[in-house]
Amino acid sequence: MAILNAGDITIHKAFEIGLRRNPDNTIQVFEDGRRQTFAEIENRSNRLGNGLMTLGLTKGDHIGMLATNCPEFMEYYLAMSKAGFVCVPINAWLSPDRIAYIAQHSEIKALIFEPAFLRTVSELIKEIPAIKHLIMIGGEKESHVIPYEELLQGSSENRIEIDVNTAAPHLLTYTSGTTGMPKGVLKSMYADMIHAIYSFSYFSGVYFRAHNDGDRNTLMCIPPQFHIGGESMAVGTLITGGITKLVLVHTFEPEKILKLIHEEKVTSAWILPTMVYAFRMLPREILDKYDVSSMKYIICGSTTLSSNDRNDLLSFFPGADLGASYACTETAMCSFAHQNVLKQTKPENLGKPCMFCDMMVGDEQANEIPRGETGIIWIRTPGLPINNEYYKNPEQTAKSFQKGWFSPGDVGHMDEDGYIYYVGRSDDIIMSGGEKVAPFAIEEAVLMHEAVNSCVVVGAPDEKWGECVTAMVLRNPGMELSETELIDFCRKQGSLAKFEIPKRVFFVDSFPTGTTGKVLRNSIRKMAKELIE
Repeated sequence: MAILNAGDITIHKAFEIGLRRNPDNTIQVFEDGRRQTFAEIENRSNRLGNGLMTLGLTKGDHIGMLATNCPEFMEYYLAMSKAGFVCVPINAWLSPDRIAYIAQHSEIKALIFEPAFLRTVSELIKEIPAIKHLIMIGGEKESHVIPYEELLQGSSENRIEIDVNTAAPHLLTYTSGTTGMPKGVLKSMYADMIHAIYSFSYFSGVYFRAHNDGDRNTLMCIPPQFHIGGESMAVGTLITGGITKLVLVHTFEPEKILKLIHEEKVTSAWILPTMVYAFRMLPREILDKYDVSSMKYIICGSTTLSSNDRNDLLSFFPGADLGASYACTETAMCSFAHQNVLKQTKPENLGKPCMFCDMMVGDEQANEIPRGETGIIWIRTPGLPINNEYYKNPEQTAKSFQKGWFSPGDVGHMDEDGYIYYVGRSDDIIMSGGEKVAPFAIEEAVLMHEAVNSCVVVGAPDEKWGECVTAMVLRNPGMELSETELIDFCRKQGSLAKFEIPKRVFFVDSFPTGTTGKVLRNSIRKMAKELIE
């Protein structure tokens, strides 16, 4: 392999370093026990890329993938890099109409999919003439579908010799689309790799372990690989020179996670705050059943980490180093706060920007405002999409991109030390009696009660106040708590202003979440409105 120049550092060429050193080392383990080595991934990704080219597909064509977490994702991402195709991972949890929208909007020419989506994709190919090939992973043979394994077995394992530039389009991924149709985010290979580089850098002990005592980082991938968080774990494993093994989880089940950590000696993971709730619900005998002492590094993201969540994670994994990341599809990971910083400041601290990344708080035109003042969070990073725009969406581009900066629609402020604090999404601010009320500090206060497991604070319609501060609460199993008791508790704490104290409390059994695991506040607002009415 030739010496890499800056323009040559592609995903597949970085992968070749680990392949050359340790071809027989395991690169990924699926939850069902299937294992693949570097040499096997090399062979299968070559066959996939060559097979797609024999179908008439060429460099620059968009190739979709509609699947839940499976070993084929890593083969797909590596093959796309080698052949210069554009990856279009489609959120498999979306409704058929949104899947159809993405398939058409992204201009895919071939679609790789799991059998569970056969009916959906069979309709797509009728409605979208641009899709020329359907390739199914497993399942029964269908007349209009190419079996994935047959495509691989009938294709060459020879190295793919395509000139790929890291500045060219590589990944077209879509936002969740919880408030409208998903928005396309087209990234170069360089921008795609940035997220993996940031994430792996902040699994802070990864390189120290690998270069100190020879231990490999065993990374657990829980988030879906059709999202940038899970995708970056596959890419990061491919490009880190063989020091990482990926343990891939199909679905999140708390005891299964603990079992895999125990069996595979997992050292690092990316965990969402909503997953902490599931760990809390496990009986003590289950938590004590598995040895999770191998866990050394946890990133909890991609938003703020409450004191309760932080303390619970450290109690579940007492030997782990913990931090919270701030990220979104458009920017990739852009800031990080270590557990010690969170402990010494406030949970809503988003930390400081990652390397090469810049963040500021400004007005709607991306003009910076004085420190301490509340405004819109703006981000500038190498992970931004090509041309700083949404794919074929000028209207949304004009709303979110200004002067080379991007805003995810979050509101915050920066302190004198340069830390950025999250106040809430601009849509989440509660207008109560003329006061702008941010939900996060109220949620923190509610979570201080021993009977409260989780809490989401929203604004609900109110004749007197316009919106009243409403707390939606999950109680801990077996514990009693009334609305009056919780409101009195918040009042007596003294940490909240009078207008921030919840006026209504509703106890619920669960919170609706999106495909990334984030709580859907819009759905909870509707729930609160219905309960009040």
